[in-house]
Amino acid sequence: MIPKIEDKPTLMIAGPGAGKTHDMVDRIVGAIPDLRPNRILAAITFTNAATDSIR
Repeated sequence: MIPKIEDKPTLMIAGPGAGKTHDMVDRIVGAIPDLRPNRILAAITFTNAATDSIR
């Protein structure tokens, strides 16, 4: 079961193949019906290569 999204940032840290992207998409899909007018839902993800290049 995916916890309900609150009005705060969420950081997901897990190893490769742990299902981070799947979990993030499930959270976004679950949050869409509850979005209030004039609210923004943003999702940012980086590959390992991108993370290494911005360190």
